Parts: sequence; structure tokens; C-alpha cells
Amino acid sequence: MVTAIASGDVQIGNLGSCPLAAAASRNLPFVAFIVSAQIKSSEALVVRNGSHIDAPQDLIGKTIATLFVSTSHYSLLGALKHWGLDTKRVKVVNLQPAEIAAAWKRGDIDGAFVWSPTLGEIRRTGKP
Repeated sequence: MVTAIASGDVQIGNLGSCPLAAAASRNLPFVAFIVSAQIKSSEALVVRNGSHIDAPQDLIGKTIATLFVSTSHYSLLGALKHWGLDTKRVKVVNLQPAEIAAAWKRGDIDGAFVWSPTLGEIRRTGKP
């Protein structure tokens, strides 16, 4: 969407906060005139059932997936900081939402901070 608006092919579009911030940092001629929704529960950290993660401290040594430079990534880093967990003690991996769903099915990750529709998919066999 950012590329399409910047090129003039599209005059109006719906962007998330990260793409809009990236566009603004590049001085692209964007005008934000409405916020269509708040993130609230559309993004969340979900851990796999049976992963033995019942408290923030249980994330130490576990693999958590998120898409880097996204609001989910920022939220995960903020949560880890809030819980006093050093990011070096939690393995945070960079995956696209579709890759998160596949890694979840294979059992490659212990948790993920992601948005819908992947969020809904992993919640079936996980817990917030």
C-alpha cells in the first residue's frame, strides 16, 4: 500500500501504524486523517498448550515468533521489558504470519505474538 500510494497509483488506503511510520520517516507525502480501529485484542502473545509456559519467567529459553518491525514485535519487546526479561534469554525469531502458522503446526516454536487471522489459528491449540 505504501508503494502504491507513493507512486500515485492509489490515492487512499488503510495502513497499519508501522507502515505509516515508515512512510513518514521517508518523508513520503502521506496525510493520516482517520484511525479506523485500535489494536486491542487483534494482536496477542499466545503460547502453545503443553509448552509449560504459565508465567512470563517461563519464556526464558523458549522460542517466540513475531514479524520484526511490526506492532506485534514492538509489543513483544515491550512486554519482555515490562516483565524484566532480557531479550537474550528468550529466542525471538522473525517470521511472517503464514510462516508462524506453519512453524506452529510443526512444533518449531513455543509461542508467537501475531495478529489475525494467524492469531485465531494458533489460539485453537494455545493460550494467551
